[in-house]
Amino acid sequence: MAAPIHQLTGINSPYYDHLPHNLYGKIYFEGKEFAWNNWGDVLTSAAGTDVWTVYTDQFYKGAASVIHHKLGKGTVTYIGTDTDDGKPDEAEILIGSARLEPAGVVVWKEK
Repeated sequence: MAAPIHQLTGINSPYYDHLPHNLYGKIYFEGKEFAWNNWGDVLTSAAGTDVWTVYTDQFYKGAASVIHHKLGKGTVTYIGTDTDDGKPDEAEILIGSARLEPAGVVVWKEK
């Protein structure tokens, strides 16, 4: 990750991993495990940054994968993992589309 974005996100990303299309790693969020496989930024959080999700396997087990950082009057949520499993199936897309274009954004909520 480029250094200028570190202050905005409240993180450092010392390295990343990506898994073969047929292998999945796991992350833990709000009492549930979720699979990932395409991309995984391994994050360290700065003071005042909340860790929302951690890796539960691989050699970086316990490292952050999703953070939430308060900045001024707003917040930044950085999601460092990506998968192609399409979960959650019951998501309602609020902004964007199910097919995410490069550098695009999708905002969804569970129904």
